[in-house]
Amino acid sequence: MTFFNNKNIIINLSNKEIRKESFSEDLYSNYLSGSGIASYLLYKEKAYNISPFSPQIPLIIIPGLLTGTPVPSACKTSVCSKSPLSNSWCEATVGGYFGAELKKAGYNGIYITGKADEPVYIMINNDKVEIRSAEKLWGKDSFVTSKILKEETDGNSVIMCIGIAGENLIKIAGISVFREYNQMRMAARGGLGAVMGAKNIKAIVVRGTGEVNFENKSMLISSIKDYIPSIKEATAGFSQFGTSGSVPGAELSGDLPIMNWRGKRWEEGARKISREIMAEKAFVKHHSCFACPIRCAKSVKILSGPYQGEEAEQPEYETIAGLGSMLLNDDLATLIEAADLCNRYGLDTMSTGSVIAFAMEAYENGLITEKDTGGIKLTWGNGEAILNLISKIAKREGIGSILGEGTKRAASHLGGISREFAIHVKGLEVAFHDPRLWATMALSYATAARGGCHLESLGYLAEGGRVNLSSMGLNTERSWEENVELTIKMQDFMATLNALGICKFILLGGIGLEQITKWLNLVTDWSLNVEDLLLLGSKLFNLKRAFNNKIGFTRMDDVLPPRLLKSARVEGAFAEKNPQLDRMLERYYQLRGWDEFGRVKSELLK
Repeated sequence: MTFFNNKNIIINLSNKEIRKESFSEDLYSNYLSGSGIASYLLYKEKAYNISPFSPQIPLIIIPGLLTGTPVPSACKTSVCSKSPLSNSWCEATVGGYFGAELKKAGYNGIYITGKADEPVYIMINNDKVEIRSAEKLWGKDSFVTSKILKEETDGNSVIMCIGIAGENLIKIAGISVFREYNQMRMAARGGLGAVMGAKNIKAIVVRGTGEVNFENKSMLISSIKDYIPSIKEATAGFSQFGTSGSVPGAELSGDLPIMNWRGKRWEEGARKISREIMAEKAFVKHHSCFACPIRCAKSVKILSGPYQGEEAEQPEYETIAGLGSMLLNDDLATLIEAADLCNRYGLDTMSTGSVIAFAMEAYENGLITEKDTGGIKLTWGNGEAILNLISKIAKREGIGSILGEGTKRAASHLGGISREFAIHVKGLEVAFHDPRLWATMALSYATAARGGCHLESLGYLAEGGRVNLSSMGLNTERSWEENVELTIKMQDFMATLNALGICKFILLGGIGLEQITKWLNLVTDWSLNVEDLLLLGSKLFNLKRAFNNKIGFTRMDDVLPPRLLKSARVEGAFAEKNPQLDRMLERYYQLRGWDEFGRVKSELLK
């Protein structure tokens, strides 16, 4: 394979060994890269038998196969290991510039085992790789950490780091990536920031001055130019407002989760934190990830609190839902401040919003009192309470030490009826697209490798007619059986996109499987077709399932919380619409070739 320098950095922190290793082209042609090749490596190393906080657990940071090339939105890097939150397979994917910079430094990925005796950061500067002390960085928030490291190393370096939540082994901690001080992306889901913290890694700094070259580069660029205008036109709303623009529409349709998924209307609240209000009161500027024509990232002013006046990342749809509608918080200033606090502490805004919503409902039902909260009144919409809880979670203080374990463990701690409103799948808090509206999301949440994840199928976009399904042989009008087939094909497609490092929002620009396959072949000199690409995705999805089977996950874990399975929304355009999960699962297992217990059959695994 000639289109990039096939080297991987292998680090054992326990003995401070650093080496570089090449993988065979067969490995890439079978598993691509990103979370694809990581699934092979983690399964091969039997990571399913290792505790997430054990020094022996591998932590793999690996860009997608096309990351760093001119392919539109090929910017993604996957961080893969075993989740401390769900104890299952975990991939947390992040955009920005880290993966491209790593490729420019000459590397395809970083494979880390062991544990450093003291806090460290890893410095990668082209051929030079070092383990350096991070003593002075420990305890610093992620923004300050990135600023210090840029000043200490190279102003053009890209920083991947954890905040104090990761240091404190909070199981909903994520990993931040910075190119500029106040422009960050986060590999948020599953608690891998805590895995990084358990290894005493504060940060990874990368600086690369090379190029990602391949034989057909001019042909690729020529092909891409033909598509850029149509991509920009189709995604103009995202370019102008980011994903925040979809909040009022999601509320109207019944997609937006409200008050811990209670299923009520919240029209005025959604309006107060809508894209128009955000743009009017807080917008500062646009910015983008590597090679992305969509430019959905925005900076906003912080409107309240200790960082008032500073620039921060604009809350995206999932953050607005988690820290807004889930909590009945319609105050824009509080929402921006809460999102910024999560980013500084290194907390997943989705899991944080979910576990606070759980705590508020527990407070409402008398399972948590002000004695437990240190005097905080956990009433719905209480902005001061939201901000205080975020701080307590990150610092593992008081009630925060329970909530920082995630919703599933918090419900086990509280007991009683709290399990009825603990909204998670396999321990991962459910993403904020209502499966009572989208049949494919019900099935996808139940079967996704990392739990309640929307990105493993993007079924809500496919069902909503926003993804070109023609190359998959599917129609926009489908029976429930065909929705099962759609879920499988979208899961396989998304597994492929993750392994290629392509942002899934490019699908909103009208880009489909055919064009992605063409671009992949131009970069690699392979001769794949659409069916080949879906087959690769199926292989990756099944391998992650087999990883979870080895841990002990079976059909009994492929469930939704009762509130999302049996309780119809009482208001909204899609009230009374419930997922028929059991019926779909039977068909799903048959089409996947799994056994009746949801296990990958040995002949399929082989």
